[in-house]
Amino acid sequence: MATSVAATVDAMEEEASHAVVPTLAPLPTQAPPEPVAPTQEPDRYRDNDYCDKYSESQWPEECGPYYDHQPYNKNQCLYATFLSETIKDNTEFTTGESFTKTWTLRNDGYCDWNEDYHLIFKSGTQMAGPDDYVFGIEIDPGEEITISLDLTAPASAGTYTGYWQLETDEDVKFGTALSVKIKVE
Repeated sequence: MATSVAATVDAMEEEASHAVVPTLAPLPTQAPPEPVAPTQEPDRYRDNDYCDKYSESQWPEECGPYYDHQPYNKNQCLYATFLSETIKDNTEFTTGESFTKTWTLRNDGYCDWNEDYHLIFKSGTQMAGPDDYVFGIEIDPGEEITISLDLTAPASAGTYTGYWQLETDEDVKFGTALSVKIKVE
């Protein structure tokens, strides 16, 4: 029987050596196409799909500045990015204590904020803050502004929150409300 098994294996090996085994030829490598320069200089902030495909390290100069690994929000004229604040939520104060709340924002839209843009009191507890804080300076796209309000803790113990809102010189509100939340002991 061993002879017959050996003969069968030899026959199979002989047949396999003459068989045609299909192989797969490698496909040509497809490299992504090189970016094509626009025929005209692209609009730096709006409708500029040309710029969207680039990373920060490859960001073309003609696409304008590149901030925080994101281009300007090319689809919105009014776009504020919150950067930092003082007086974190739930900071404790004594009754009647004065303090200054500061927010730093960046204009990440494609429109300038003129000197008449302002921050208005929206709702909650005003904490003796102003009804209206006028910027007084122009903030171009990509530039930052620091807004400081002098406030006073209410006369009674408790938790208090006040909200202020960015507004254009034409009374158009934009961005998310900026808040102050404190605890009074």
